[in-house]
Amino acid sequence: MVQHYIDRAISAELFQEVQKKMAKNKKAPARRKAEDDYLLTTKLFCGHCGALMFGESGTSRTGDVHRYYKCAAAKKRKSCTKKTVRKQWLEDLGCT
Repeated sequence: MVQHYIDRAISAELFQEVQKKMAKNKKAPARRKAEDDYLLTTKLFCGHCGALMFGESGTSRTGDVHRYYKCAAAKKRKSCTKKTVRKQWLEDLGCT
């Protein structure tokens, strides 16, 4: 019988540690944070720079949740000055 051996890229201990962290992260609260569908994500582009816009939410000091679309360039590189746009207002534009 021929046996094939493959060298491990990582140790068995590191593999087990990563598996434990992945199992823990599976139950993390952030996985369920996006309870709302952002229908225009991947379909909406910034009018200032042309980058994609994506859905985001935030909670105010009063506990109110605000949902909006934000330019990816404004968030990641701070290279765009486009302000956020309220989710409901933007999505309702297509329904009228």
